[in-house]
Amino acid sequence: MPASTQLHTPTPDILHRHPSSSPTPDKPPMRTNASTARTRTVSLSHRALGSLLAAVLLLELFLWLGNITVSESRPTPGATDAADAAIPAVHAGSILDIAHAQLLDYLSGETPAETSPFGGSLKDDPTFSPSVAWLSVLQHAQYCTTNALNRSDFVDLSQRARSFHVLHRVLFDTLPDEAANLYSDVSDANSISSIYKYLQEELFPWLSPDYSGISEMLDIYRTNKDGRAPLGIAITGGSKHIHMITHLIHSLRTEFNISLPVEVFYAGEGDMDPGHVQQLNQLTNVKAINLLQFFSSETQHWETYSAKPFALLAASFRTVLFMDADVLFFKDPRSVLETQLFQKNGQYFFHDRFFREGRWTHGVEWFLRMNPVLTRYTQGIGYVSSAQAGSTRETHEMDSGFVVMDKGRTGVLLALLLTCTMNSNVERKVLYHNTFGDKESFWMSSEILRVPYEFNPYFGGTLGQIDATQAGKGKKVVCGERLLQVDDRGDLFWWNGGGVLEDRSKTADFEFMSFDAAVVDKDGEGTEWVWYGRGMCQKALEARVLPLSEDQLRLLKRYQDIYEHEIRILK
Repeated sequence: MPASTQLHTPTPDILHRHPSSSPTPDKPPMRTNASTARTRTVSLSHRALGSLLAAVLLLELFLWLGNITVSESRPTPGATDAADAAIPAVHAGSILDIAHAQLLDYLSGETPAETSPFGGSLKDDPTFSPSVAWLSVLQHAQYCTTNALNRSDFVDLSQRARSFHVLHRVLFDTLPDEAANLYSDVSDANSISSIYKYLQEELFPWLSPDYSGISEMLDIYRTNKDGRAPLGIAITGGSKHIHMITHLIHSLRTEFNISLPVEVFYAGEGDMDPGHVQQLNQLTNVKAINLLQFFSSETQHWETYSAKPFALLAASFRTVLFMDADVLFFKDPRSVLETQLFQKNGQYFFHDRFFREGRWTHGVEWFLRMNPVLTRYTQGIGYVSSAQAGSTRETHEMDSGFVVMDKGRTGVLLALLLTCTMNSNVERKVLYHNTFGDKESFWMSSEILRVPYEFNPYFGGTLGQIDATQAGKGKKVVCGERLLQVDDRGDLFWWNGGGVLEDRSKTADFEFMSFDAAVVDKDGEGTEWVWYGRGMCQKALEARVLPLSEDQLRLLKRYQDIYEHEIRILK
């Protein structure tokens, strides 16, 4: 092996057991760990590299022959039969996938003795070595610089994204003591930084020229440069949504006294008429923004759902309360910011309906192929076991009508960037073939990168009217087009589907729906969904069907009054 500081290209079979089809980098600081500023002593010399490579190969053989499980399997919540039993923690993963999982969990503070409720890949694994895992990741990253990404291959995409995440953490974050010497000097740092820059441009080619890099983005969000507001609301929509957007803003101002800045993103003049843009800009603390001015190499190709994650990214605020144009609230949306889940993770997600469609089970297998080493948390999500024979688990997991993210947190920003890539021109053809639109990509990107996330514990329910003709023993039926969400205590929170409008496509002469009940679905138990006309009927246990209170009915009436007396849309 020649004496050289150049990183070595790994053999492809080290990297995959599922063969894939085939400006100046930021200067990283020479970091110190939390307890010492000692000089790094492990270099990338040929001798150390050779020793570690041998260790990697031995470890791969050991794992292959011994069939070591990276983390304990956990029973799927709500499983009632053998088909819904616990899934394996490793789904035909390679040594690289295992190295990614363990090193990312380790860099998040986990050890074999102390694991978090989220990751868990290190639990009771005395064989883990940060240096060995790091070499495997570094080899893969170098391999990527000479082997182009196939943008339709999400196995390849996910592995590159994980290697990029590791490199970012190693270059820019404070490392645990045992990992303090993963590289030794400035020349090593510059070599790694060049690989990092290559992967950044490959994974997020549309990022430039709006941003020079992710470090710049984090700095902007964390310091609120240019007088940016640290917290604000982002909404996407066009002229066909203008009445709902205006109504949503007015309702937030009047019902919850929310004066936060609002940015409404639209996709060019073909999406929103200039008169409607002007009308929004005349509202207090509201800006209508043409999203096509951001990330222009990608946005010219946008369609359907793909604008949503890019709007979240383009929003000037560090913490974004993203809302679909057709949502309304029973309580202040800012209350999410006070929840334990958001404060812990920096992002907050809501479940979709507990609903199973067999046509989407192929998407589950697709996801498991690109993310074979599941976090402990995701092992408990029904979606990942829904493709098993006889399963009754849900094939829809997330509702993206209201998403909250703190982009000043490294992991959250990286996951959002990957979400944008998954919804880009080439990638979304694969994503939308395997999932229903953009919604699953938010939590999937966090899981792929092992960035902590959690769902509100309740599933989506229904806001509508009781249909006594369909009631069964111990059950009631509520029918309506509105998907209802509750807060983490089970109180009615928000809903989407058109608010109080009977026909949300009408921008004048408004007609209104009648509501008398809501279904609060804690865990999907006893839930049945049936399509009817434009909406769905939800059959649920009687105890979960709640009559609307007088206060809630008065709120709905006030929302109708806003449409009748406050909303005037230019023709």
